[in-house]
Amino acid sequence: MKKFFFAIALIMVTTFSFCRCNNIEKKGDTHLISLDLNKCSVIELDKNNLIGLETTDSSLIYDICALEYHDGALIINSRDFLRKFDGTSGKYLGDIAKRGEGPGEYSFVARFWERNDTFNVWDNNERLLFHYLPTGEFIGTESPFHNGDSVKSVPQFFIEYPGKGFFTINTFTDGTTAKNPRYSYYDENMCFVRDLPGREMTDGSFMTDRAYYDCEGERILTWEALKDTLFVLTPEQIIPIYAFEFGKYSMPDEIQSKPDFYDRIEMFTDKNADEWASFMRCFQVKDNHLYFSFVTNRFENYLAVMDMKTERARVVKLEDPEKRWAQQTFFKVMDDESILIACNDTTDIEKNPALYKIKLPL
Repeated sequence: MKKFFFAIALIMVTTFSFCRCNNIEKKGDTHLISLDLNKCSVIELDKNNLIGLETTDSSLIYDICALEYHDGALIINSRDFLRKFDGTSGKYLGDIAKRGEGPGEYSFVARFWERNDTFNVWDNNERLLFHYLPTGEFIGTESPFHNGDSVKSVPQFFIEYPGKGFFTINTFTDGTTAKNPRYSYYDENMCFVRDLPGREMTDGSFMTDRAYYDCEGERILTWEALKDTLFVLTPEQIIPIYAFEFGKYSMPDEIQSKPDFYDRIEMFTDKNADEWASFMRCFQVKDNHLYFSFVTNRFENYLAVMDMKTERARVVKLEDPEKRWAQQTFFKVMDDESILIACNDTTDIEKNPALYKIKLPL
């Protein structure tokens, strides 16, 4: 039962066929993108395209938070696990690193990624950046983000802005500071430059995916839980670029405008509420198309893909004819022109998830 309860907790704590986009609207400089769930394109699941991740006492994972592919292997971050699986068979190949108090052991994975054949873990608890070789060999740690005594913002999450510096998403101070800016900008030496005005941290909620570097557009994209807007971060400001609406399935503005995430999620998951779609996550860009996932308050997961030239979007759902495998929130656009979509086995919820591979474009 633990995976079922964790799936619900993930939505409560962490945290797309042809759409009605013929008339693109604007709210100021923010483009309004319409999505129609009633015109959802269904992809029929072929079990031959599933990569089942081996389930043993040693290899157990929960939801997939992040994924990297290296030398034929999938390295998966799930909660505080960093586990390696064969990219074809799904066989468990061991852990890259682990949680603990010994040398090379972290206490919490706030972010996991690969760069230049090095695996990196940002441990927000210890305020340390851990580095590992693909073999799992520990390289060392560094203590980034050099704040002066006058700087009150404490980074919880960060992402590199290549050649220009870093952006952080900050820790909630729960009213102990006069201001609690959501975003800050640091230079290439990780020295504080400024807090970005306009958006404050209003609660202590946490999501494992909160920002993405769009290398095609050379920009940082960021989003917030249960607020249907996509932003761009610049060293000077925060710019809303897309606002998404779902027609009759749109979550009311009065709910989205509530500052506290826990108020929003309570109303979103109210069993007496109308059916709504929201909670957009995992934004990624490939070949000038924007991909992301979203969920309804009936716990149905979808993918969306938007052509950024025409700003027309499609809603996509993966469905198993045998009703065994259920699409989940996480997906990853891969370098080999494919996409991996996490799926859970509804007949055995204790089992590790699988990854369903589809060739792009969808």
